[in-house]
Amino acid sequence: MTNTQIFFFKLFLINLILAYATSTVFELAYKRLRYTQALDISTNEDRFLEAKELHVLHEDSKDYLVIDLSLGTPSQTFSVQIDTTTPVTWVPSATGKNLLNITATFNSTLSASAEDTNTTLEIEDEDGDVEGFVTYDNIDIQGLKAENFPFVQVTEYDENFQDHSEGKLGLGYRNEFGGDFSILQKLKDSGVIKNKIFALSETKDSNGKLFIGDFPENTTQGYTFCNLTTSVGLDDFYRDSWICELSFYFIGEAQNFSQANKIQGRVIFDSAYSYISAPKKYLSNFKKSYLHNNSAIDCYEVTQYDEVSHICSLKQNATLDDVNSISFLLDGYSYTIDAENLFEKVRDEDNKYEFLIKFYDENDDVWSFGYPFFSQFLVVFDMESSRIGLKGGKVNDFSAEWKKWDENEGYLITDVQMKYLIYGASILGAIIFVFIIFIIIHSIRRRRLEEHGPLIEDGH
Repeated sequence: MTNTQIFFFKLFLINLILAYATSTVFELAYKRLRYTQALDISTNEDRFLEAKELHVLHEDSKDYLVIDLSLGTPSQTFSVQIDTTTPVTWVPSATGKNLLNITATFNSTLSASAEDTNTTLEIEDEDGDVEGFVTYDNIDIQGLKAENFPFVQVTEYDENFQDHSEGKLGLGYRNEFGGDFSILQKLKDSGVIKNKIFALSETKDSNGKLFIGDFPENTTQGYTFCNLTTSVGLDDFYRDSWICELSFYFIGEAQNFSQANKIQGRVIFDSAYSYISAPKKYLSNFKKSYLHNNSAIDCYEVTQYDEVSHICSLKQNATLDDVNSISFLLDGYSYTIDAENLFEKVRDEDNKYEFLIKFYDENDDVWSFGYPFFSQFLVVFDMESSRIGLKGGKVNDFSAEWKKWDENEGYLITDVQMKYLIYGASILGAIIFVFIIFIIIHSIRRRRLEEHGPLIEDGH
């Protein structure tokens, strides 16, 4: 091997090492960012304080909870929806133009403590947008009081609005409009609660429960947690939500990690949603795994409010005993939703049940957990520690095996790992290509020299 070949061979090895090191650094940087907050999913050693339990009602026509709150001096009372995806609290305004025959509206002129502003906000939502102006006034949520709280007086509803029209209590995690709109932050600043934490469960029989101020009293043990993750890249009506990573789902109660169906997406906890939703790209896999084991179910395509989705229902004469539960894996723990919470009876006369999972044409790899999940588990929204606590129902611990897989030491290749493998392979392929071209050119030159000898130019 000539000196030139040795030089380029060394150059090739150096570039190969650099390509591998670069891909490794990128992947480690990603992991370091992801694990900035250490996982705390097996024990709960926090000091729990007393939470205030508030009276809420279940809205029968749609599976969500409503609560009474008062605004102004003297107070004006509204029955608003509890919404964990909405960043701002809003009520209808007496100055509104399109109020959908609403009778309970807020009138600033009747409140001695109201201060209207010229700030206009549009609050985006999957079930219809609303628009109005910001007002500062006193708020009272069943004895939890704060002064000078900013809320929106809605003056206009989107023409496709299909949501709770009497207002919302905004309990979203993030807030694009600023922290002042956070009711938890305002109550803490006012000394009414000690922690920015609330808990929620939804059951029709007991009308559900809402706790504000901390983990519910006398239920301080037995929680598992998922850490909140980024909302980067999501649509506007997702970005203020409470979001965890969702990595797998199981058919039935999870027994073995190898039985899992890979998701590698994100999940939004939506207290105002009646279903569980999933991107349509998982429908084919779902049919193969779930419907294969549940011949009592039919799936079909429907169009609602100009939106196409796939829904399922029980076949005639089938019962809930004929179908399986579904389990979802969050940060190493699987949470099982029983069949009875996955179906809603829509017609008694023919035993008609609707499946409460819908598959939408989603661009983002985002699932939504609504009523079926909240009816199975007590969900604690911990803004102090940026995590969600879960308790109740059937929970299986796969944390050790999941962490091994998640750190790329398991039997599956993650999307992130695959991405950096492709980066490294691309760089290596380019280097090999250049090296092969060099060898070919060098070989041709040597062959010509051997056949014809060196070319000697005349000195004339």
